[in-house]
Amino acid sequence: MITGASAHNLKDIDVRIPVARLTTVTGVSGSGKSTLVEDVLVESLRKGEPVGCKKIDCNLKSVMVDQSPIGRNPRSTPATYTKLSDIIRNHYAEKTGLTPSHFSFNRPEGACPTCKGMGALEVKMRYLPSTWITCSDCDGRRYSDEVLEAQIDIGGKLLNIAEFYDLSITEAHSLLKKTKLEKKNRRKALRLMKALEDIGLGYLTMGQPSPTLSGGEAQRVKLAKYLGGRRLDGRLIVLDEPSTGLHPQDINGLLRVLDSLIARGATALVVEHNTDIIRAADWIVDLGP
Repeated sequence: MITGASAHNLKDIDVRIPVARLTTVTGVSGSGKSTLVEDVLVESLRKGEPVGCKKIDCNLKSVMVDQSPIGRNPRSTPATYTKLSDIIRNHYAEKTGLTPSHFSFNRPEGACPTCKGMGALEVKMRYLPSTWITCSDCDGRRYSDEVLEAQIDIGGKLLNIAEFYDLSITEAHSLLKKTKLEKKNRRKALRLMKALEDIGLGYLTMGQPSPTLSGGEAQRVKLAKYLGGRRLDGRLIVLDEPSTGLHPQDINGLLRVLDSLIARGATALVVEHNTDIIRAADWIVDLGP
């Protein structure tokens, strides 16, 4: 319960938000949606005291799933961000006898010695922004020759680690279904990959550099990540227009992901204009005249 919210253009309003349900905050542009959610609710929970309001009665821990990049450089990918890469590295290490560090392009044991695992070399210009050229030694594959020579059977295909990361999420998901992984890891990997597909990201490659993702893609990768963790009791997951850039057909997938978060104990709060998502909500907070 938020009491007396008065930040910016909010007019001393009281707002109730049910726990363990999907709530949408709607209203015309400028009505105070982002102010209420980000500047009042999230900021108050972060500081542990009322901010922009008289009182707030909530003991949830907030998680802001925004459209900021999931990584600032090419070392970050959907696989590394969601921790899928940990499962894949361990599987490759088990099958080849090498260490998991050999299958990380962020570690000297596995990275190409020329580009240090970046897959490209930076060419600095005096009066222009730097440009990047593909590393000629690894041909952009990021790994050392020793690692690239190690191939294992993934779903009936012989693939090295770089070839696996070049697969789309949909292709990798299909192959991992046929692959014997440790039971706990298999369940987590398949759940994450299904969430990424449901949310409309099946076309991304596993190793796609984070800076090449759009804001909407980055936000949905963050959302899918929470489905791979443990129960989400006591978590308030806040999203700002997650339907941005989604084809109408993918809205169903987004709603399935939101339902999964709720089923695992989370409270979801979505700032949204999309009428399909608004219609599916358990509770609606409508701001404005």
